[in-house]
Amino acid sequence: MKKVATMILLVMVFTTILIYLPSKSFACSCAEPGTVTEEVNRNGAVFSGRVIKQSEDVGLFRSSADPVSVLFNVDNSWKGVNQTQVIVETESSSASCGYEFTANEKYLVYASDRNGELHASLCSRTIALTDAESDLEVLGMGTEPSEVVHLENSLKDSSVGTIILWVVIGIVVAGGVILVKRFRT
Repeated sequence: MKKVATMILLVMVFTTILIYLPSKSFACSCAEPGTVTEEVNRNGAVFSGRVIKQSEDVGLFRSSADPVSVLFNVDNSWKGVNQTQVIVETESSSASCGYEFTANEKYLVYASDRNGELHASLCSRTIALTDAESDLEVLGMGTEPSEVVHLENSLKDSSVGTIILWVVIGIVVAGGVILVKRFRT
């Protein structure tokens, strides 16, 4: 009976693990971005700013497609941003078309509007500000944001998936313990 209970427990654990593993994976593939004017028209926001903070990559299992929130201090805006700070979402890795921002670096960000949140991608014209001379020539002078906001404490907590995973693992282990106890008696 102990062997049967052990086998059932192992099957439950491996089934749980397989459920959480991705069944498909995709690599980033981008079409060439449009001209500066086309991208300004296509995106919900265009601004320049410095990366202040990024959400932490926490969790037992992480995917390159997991979202990362990036907090910017906005220097100039050409479209869609009038606040001194803004949060932009992106995937955590360039493998999933996420733009890998570096803290304390300045960028020219072309961000789309996804359900009310700004989203930057490797496939957009987003670029380090030091490399954005030709874009800035076309864009001209931006406007400084006038609404002062402080969003440092507003970054999304990316640990929800980890909590769910641990709850599922706990349920599976508890179920295995109950099965082993039943088979022993």
